[in-house]
Amino acid sequence: MRVLIAPDSFKESLSSQQAATAIATGLRSVIPDIETLELAIGDGGEGTTEVLVNALGGTLVSTQVIDPQGEAIEAQYGLLPAQGETPARAVIEIASASGLERLPLSQRRPLTASSFGTGQLMLAALDQGVREFIIALGGSATNDGAAGILQALGCRFFSAEGELKEKIRPQQFPRLTRIDLSGLDPRLTQCSFSVACDVNNPLLGERGASAVFGPQKGASAADVAWLDQALANYANLLEQASGSRGRDLPGAGAAGGAGFGLMLALNAQFSSGVDLVLDTLTIDQMLCDVDLVISGEGCLDSQSFAGKAPFGVARRAEALGKPVILITGVLGEHYATLDLPGVSAVFPSIAKLAPPDQTLDAATANLQRSAAEIGKTLLLERTLVIESKHSSN
Repeated sequence: MRVLIAPDSFKESLSSQQAATAIATGLRSVIPDIETLELAIGDGGEGTTEVLVNALGGTLVSTQVIDPQGEAIEAQYGLLPAQGETPARAVIEIASASGLERLPLSQRRPLTASSFGTGQLMLAALDQGVREFIIALGGSATNDGAAGILQALGCRFFSAEGELKEKIRPQQFPRLTRIDLSGLDPRLTQCSFSVACDVNNPLLGERGASAVFGPQKGASAADVAWLDQALANYANLLEQASGSRGRDLPGAGAAGGAGFGLMLALNAQFSSGVDLVLDTLTIDQMLCDVDLVISGEGCLDSQSFAGKAPFGVARRAEALGKPVILITGVLGEHYATLDLPGVSAVFPSIAKLAPPDQTLDAATANLQRSAAEIGKTLLLERTLVIESKHSSN
């Protein structure tokens, strides 16, 4: 039997690769001759770079950039090698340079947070000769509509007093009177941008970037209203500069409106995050050559269907007639009422009630044990098939 083991990360405990290794170890402890193929996957958010770099033999490139509040930091992007007719590509997570985890709670101030550092990563990749980009938008600390990214790439911003030379931030948006895209790095015209995004929020309004995502970035209720108005002025000017309207497009509100800025200024093409990752990993080819698929994530609940990686795998496996088993840390609320398309069985892995830190520490052992139980179930199937053959003779 050949098994594809393709889990997402188990948040705060195991990376995708660590989870895959633990599951494979548990299976082999019961069925030593089972053939396992390990594939770390993701949904296009944080961790996308690591997943793609490890799977495709890429490298991590470090460079000095600034964080959302202007402090110098080291951030990384992934450089994927050319493969056949596919040229070298850069994988850039907005979270790497401009992410929420870069800032302590006391410094999460979206009115002054800039995505400039992410633009610096893109420039570094351009200098390496990269012309194809995969941009992952999850986990940003910014609400600047990609203004910082665009400024790093050569975009200019003007007020009634003249050009703003300082780093552009949302607090300056009400002063803006013109945006000039003519100074963008000319190499960008040779580039293509694929954006991994699993939210369909517009830029503005009650479902927009400020209202939905602003509070988790430190915005108060008053801040949310102010940011929405500030982004509206920015949107008017960027739409004028680009000659396109994009504020209402699905995904425009992603990553504090970065989706909007990337669409209009760089003609970025949006894809489901999990599908972009799975396509890049060519998972469909792997699925054709296996008998069973095991995937999983930390919690299985109603949110799991909103672009989460295991259900992206299950959907593709089902289309090819491959059974899927999921291992999850816990079964979330309303699990019993969920319809699980493409999923044959689910195994929760947490063994006993324990404080959260102990549960997280036991993640590897829990996955190994659950995988071993799956192995025993597979052995039982073998036994039943053999006994059925004997009884019919």
